[in-house]
Amino acid sequence: MSETRLFRRVSIVAWDREHNQSRVFGPWEAFDHPQLGRVEVGGLDPRFGIWNPPPERLDETVRAQTTAFLRVAAMLPDVHARVESVRALGGDVHAVEVVVENLGYLGTVGASTAARHAWCERLRLEIALPEGATLEDGPALRDVGHLEGWGSGVTDTSSQFAFARSRSNASAKKLRFVVKGTGEGTITVRSRRAGSVRVAYVLSGA
Repeated sequence: MSETRLFRRVSIVAWDREHNQSRVFGPWEAFDHPQLGRVEVGGLDPRFGIWNPPPERLDETVRAQTTAFLRVAAMLPDVHARVESVRALGGDVHAVEVVVENLGYLGTVGASTAARHAWCERLRLEIALPEGATLEDGPALRDVGHLEGWGSGVTDTSSQFAFARSRSNASAKKLRFVVKGTGEGTITVRSRRAGSVRVAYVLSGA
């Protein structure tokens, strides 16, 4: 065994004795075994001190980890969709304009390095038509792509905090549908990485 590995093991034993009430490396105890006779039992117990923190530090550790997880969660993409306008074009034909935007700190790719992977699914938008209505221009399911977030990282000092969400068009995209008919329909934006949102729209009669 190298001196470094031996030093590490001795240090762990010392820490366990001084700070963990010797829960990991407890003393060996005599035991009368029905077949083997007088033996000693004991050895490594990793439950508190290796696999988990000492019970006295459990609350502190859980609070710190929970805080870290919540901070990471607060940075996630936050996709929104809104119907910007429904314009009557005549003869029960309407132009429906939808804006999809990301108000989260991170882009919808998450970490920027994920963008090059095939499993990094892009946002897609699907329009559900009112009963009896028809779509006059293209498919109901359309590609939105990825949207940037408002965060630029701790090393970017080019923008002031007051304008943290001024990221131009890269964090929003507008799509347009031409629908013939009347009634209420829905629009859904989804991706496996950024979740899904749904909004309703209404087509009024001529």
